[in-house]
Parts: sequence; C-alpha cells; structure tokens
Amino acid sequence: MESLKDPFIQFLMMIVPLYLCERVLPERVITFQQIRIVIAAVASLSILVCMSFPIHSHGLIYDLRYVPLIVGTLYGGLFVGVIEVAVITLYRLFLGVQGFGIVLVVNLVILMFTLACRKDYLTSRLSRKSLIATLLGLCTGLLVMIGSYLGVYGMTETIDLTYFAFLLQFMVINILILLLVVYLLESTVERYRLRRHIQQSEKLQVLSHLAASVAHEVRNPLTVVRGFVQLLSQTKLPDEKKEAFHDLILQELDRAQVIINDYLSFAKPQDEKQIPLDVKEQLRYVSNVVSSYALMQGVEIQEELEDGLYVTGDPDKFTQVFINLCKNAVEAMPDGGVLTIRAERVGQEVVMEVEDTGIGMPEEVRMRIGQPFNSTKERGTGLGLMVCNRIVQGMGGVMEVESVEGRGTRFVVRV
Repeated sequence: MESLKDPFIQFLMMIVPLYLCERVLPERVITFQQIRIVIAAVASLSILVCMSFPIHSHGLIYDLRYVPLIVGTLYGGLFVGVIEVAVITLYRLFLGVQGFGIVLVVNLVILMFTLACRKDYLTSRLSRKSLIATLLGLCTGLLVMIGSYLGVYGMTETIDLTYFAFLLQFMVINILILLLVVYLLESTVERYRLRRHIQQSEKLQVLSHLAASVAHEVRNPLTVVRGFVQLLSQTKLPDEKKEAFHDLILQELDRAQVIINDYLSFAKPQDEKQIPLDVKEQLRYVSNVVSSYALMQGVEIQEELEDGLYVTGDPDKFTQVFINLCKNAVEAMPDGGVLTIRAERVGQEVVMEVEDTGIGMPEEVRMRIGQPFNSTKERGTGLGLMVCNRIVQGMGGVMEVESVEGRGTRFVVRV
C-alpha cells in the first residue's frame, strides 16, 4: 500500500487543476488558441508538481510527469507538447540530477510518438482512445526503463531483478493513471459539449417562442388594418364610416408600433448611467406623473416614503419601471380604488412597493409574470414587465409579485 500512496497523491495533483478548469473556464475560453494555452498551463503545472514531489525507490527518483506530457500533447498538439518538454527539461536541469541527456532524448521520443498518434486519437471513440493511451503508456514505460538502465547500469552491467520489478510496477501504474486521466478528460469534454448543446437549445427555444409571440401579436392589428383598407376601397361607403375606419386603422398601427417598441426595449443592449438616486424624490415624481391618469380612473394615490433611501441606477430607467407598475395598477382598478407607493429600508435592502386594490390576477398568470404576452389586459403585450424586470436586475435587484384575485396586487422591488 505504501508503494501506491505516492502515485495516488501525484494523480490527485493532476486532476485538481482539471477540476478547477472545468468549474471556472468553460464559459470564458472560446478560441482554440486560448484552449491550447490553458492546456499548456495546466499540464505544465501538473508536471512541476509531480517533479517537485517525486517517488523515491532503489536510490532512483520517479514521478508521473509523462502522463500530463502525453495528455497535453494529445489534446493541445505540438505547441503544448513543446512547452511541456521544455518545462521538464529546464526543471530537470534546475534540479541538477544526473542523466540529463538521456532524459532529454526520452522526452523528445515520447513527444514524437504522441504526435504521431494524435490525429487518430482525436477522431476515435473512447475505446480506441483508451487503446492508444495504453500503447503510449507502454512505450513510455519501456523508454523510461531503457533510459534508466543506461543511466544506472550502463551497457555492460546486468540489471538487478528487484530494480526491474520496480520499473515494471511503475510502468503499470503509469498506464493505469494515464487511462484514468483520459477517461476523466473525455467525461469532462462530453459534459461541456452537452452543456453547450443544452444552452444553445434553450436560447433557440426562447428566441423561437419570442419571435412567434411577437409575430402573433403584430399580425392581429395588421389583419384589422388589411380588412379596413379593403372596406375603404369600396367607393359607396359614407364619409362618416370612412373617417371611423381611418381612426381604427391608425389605432391598430399605433398598437403594432407599441408592440415593436416594447420588444426593442427588451432586446436592445442597455447602456445605462449609474448614479445615486434619492428614492423618495424619484417615487414622488412618479406619483405626480401618474396622478392625472389615476384621477380620471377614480384612483386615490397614497405615499409611504421614508427619507434617506438611496439606490444606484439610471434615473430614466428607474422612473420607467415605476411609471409602468403604477400605470398597470391604475388599469387594474376600473372601478376606482387605492394605489399605495411605499419605500422603506429592510436590513441592507431598499424595498419599494406598488400596491393596488384592484382585480388581482389568477395564480397561473402571476407565475408567468415577466414572460412575453402574458397579461391580464385585453390588449396587453406583457413586454413592459419584461423590460421592468430586466432594468431591476441591471440595478442588482429583484422584482417580486404578490396577488390575490379580487383583492389586489403588490409588486415588490428589492435593491
């Protein structure tokens, strides 16, 4: 068991960088050159760690440096292989161990063997990759055995059987760990491909859903416009009806424009200025803006605003969010009611609320708040709340909604 402890420790030293790369780098490394640099860095680090904590036996020093050399060359190519050979050679020279020339020759031969197998390796299935890795591990073990024999015993002396048994054991361990690393790498690559495939599928699904929703909503007013244009082509229509049809055409075209503008507001990149905002001042301005509209609907506005509350954001976008929420609240009270605008500090957060005493919404509608064309309004698009949610997220906050059908709705923004 003691003889297996050191190889196992070196194996752990190789897979820890691999694990870190899988967790940190997949979404950031995008070009082949960047990937090769990462492979070279991880493999070189593994080589240095293995050589710094070697296995001592029979007066010789052994380690698993050739595992990252082979794996790095297979996946990174000549660029990575040359860097790894240079790292092994220079570090061996720094350590000042005898047999430097033999080590250099062994490294170059292993590099050439690995490069010769690389093309076949990359286009093969896992079973054949395992076979290629086994052959490379076997060749590496034989080369190390020959190099060690020449360096220790020379050409004339007979090799010690105990020493030969140790080299054989080392070769087997080297092959087994190489196979295990190849399996782990292939599993990592497969998980990465699967994750990217799922992400791409989700993006396409969202895009197709949004495009279909926009097309559906825009088609409705265009269908109405087409029908009225056909009616206007009839010369026998009275002037009053023609004027009414013209008004309806303009209304439907305005509706289509609103839908497109809401979609663009959600889709276009946000270039917002971030400055400290006085929450009370901003919400009082919103209250003044919607007051006339609320008065026309018989809605009373109540303010419960604490002093000294500040958040960071774009003032125009901040105002857009709460005007949208207040306007929706007023429209949810067709028979009048009370609109409450509230702001307070709760712990480290600034909590802002817009609450109405309107018709509320069913649970299934509340659960889909923020999705395109999910609205309780007859001619609503739902895109306005999507834009609001995106603005709030850009401020580092979250938007929540609570609603009871027949009693009212409360939107809560936490920043």
